[in-house]
Amino acid sequence: MADMTARVDVDLGGNLPANAPRWNRAFGQMARGIRASAPVLSAAAAQVSAGIDRMGNRYVALATGAGGVGALRFLGNMDERLRGLAVQSNQPIARIDALKDKIYAVANAPEIRINPAGLLDAVDKIVEKTGDLDLAEDNLRNIGLTMRAAGAEGRDVGATIADLSEKLKIKGAADMNRALDTWVNQGKAGAFTMENMAGSSERVNAAFGRLGRTGMQGVREVGAAMQVIRKGTGSAEQAATGIEALIRTLSDAEKIKLLKGAGIQLVDPEDPKRMRSLDAILQDIFTRADATSKNAEEFNSKLSGIFDSEAMRAVAVAAQEFRETGGLGSFKKFMEVDDSGVSLLKDAEFRAKGLNAAVRSLRTSMEGRLEANLAEPVQDLADAIDGLDPKT
Repeated sequence: MADMTARVDVDLGGNLPANAPRWNRAFGQMARGIRASAPVLSAAAAQVSAGIDRMGNRYVALATGAGGVGALRFLGNMDERLRGLAVQSNQPIARIDALKDKIYAVANAPEIRINPAGLLDAVDKIVEKTGDLDLAEDNLRNIGLTMRAAGAEGRDVGATIADLSEKLKIKGAADMNRALDTWVNQGKAGAFTMENMAGSSERVNAAFGRLGRTGMQGVREVGAAMQVIRKGTGSAEQAATGIEALIRTLSDAEKIKLLKGAGIQLVDPEDPKRMRSLDAILQDIFTRADATSKNAEEFNSKLSGIFDSEAMRAVAVAAQEFRETGGLGSFKKFMEVDDSGVSLLKDAEFRAKGLNAAVRSLRTSMEGRLEANLAEPVQDLADAIDGLDPKT
């Protein structure tokens, strides 16, 4: 039996992708040989086993990290995950194969340059939360730009896209881009970054969704609220807890009764299915408390009769601003940021020019070419081995 021992020489100049066609032929030749020799392989099982082991030695370096990537292992994992996605989304494998090509193309776009596995993480999360593969596919570029621009994880960005679609009713890739750009720019003007928003998206949007505020106006409002709340809390995590506590208060039956009794209107008169904007409600609460208070201590005491300690931390900065200025101008400032999509793209382009991004691009190119050259012959080889008599 032919000696299948070889070595893998890989460098950043491209030996790995350059050798892929040769490996393609080697895998194919071995698979054909196994099929042709199947009638006599039973008598030579030990030799076949040893030969496969030696062939494994040839590829084990590749599979465990030679050249900076465990390429075969990576491809195998991607294939397994894509097949799982096909099952989860109830889509034919041909559709998933086409999606795979788009994932590689977006991941390696010069303004993005991210790990394609991260994009697949986002797709998985969107399908998990919504069952909508089209939503994920239509927003691959938005996902990639956000991951690169914000340094956010794929699953977090996927959850953000899903929540923007389902809870804030943002439809279409163009509006999704505007929504994401809005949060990027609000994060730059404040302290709750796009990375923070992505990481807290499920909690923040689940809470804010109870207000019924949707569309781009809702996107601006939730982003502005998080910026104001973040100023009064020690971390992004505490800010997310704060918005949950604040909206929980405004949704509580007893507190609703209390606020209505004080003349605070909660429901939007133009749409009874939703509440008024958060800043408008807070403005009225602060105005009422201030009008019936002699000093700051009494003012804060009245607020604490409405809000629990977590919600009080959430409104502390806004309450102080109201006491000092008579209004809530900070909300307005954050509501007026640009949403053209320029910032998201510029930030992604800038970060994609870094050394790590360049190396990531090389790896993605390498993995893509290996997948194109080796996936079929490796599967062919596996099928041939599976066809051997199990008694050998």
